[in-house]
Amino acid sequence: MKLSAEHFEQIVGSLRSDTSQRTSERRDGPRVGFRMTVTVVPCTVSDAPTRHEVRVRDLSIEGMGILHYEGLAEGSFFVAIMNRATGEPLKALYRVARCEKVSHRQFLIGGLLERVIESTSARQGAA
Repeated sequence: MKLSAEHFEQIVGSLRSDTSQRTSERRDGPRVGFRMTVTVVPCTVSDAPTRHEVRVRDLSIEGMGILHYEGLAEGSFFVAIMNRATGEPLKALYRVARCEKVSHRQFLIGGLLERVIESTSARQGAA
């Protein structure tokens, strides 16, 4: 099942209202663990943009954990693309905070949310 933009917004919205503290983890806020897929596009200078379908491991206000068959360099960026019910995409820019090889051709990547990228039509509708 693909992670939709509405599901993403609903999860992040509910996490914002969760005030529980976690002392045993490095992250500041709560996260939701689940198994869905999302389209990611690594931001590279040398290659043409390539879309990859990857599994989402968990989601928090601060970031997203994904399982990918290719590693991404720490400090690099990727865009996660989720579709709204209207077909309009929601795009979010993440910075790779960690990349750990967990098995042959499987990497656990932790991305920190840098910002949500507004579409042109969303900006025009707000004007």
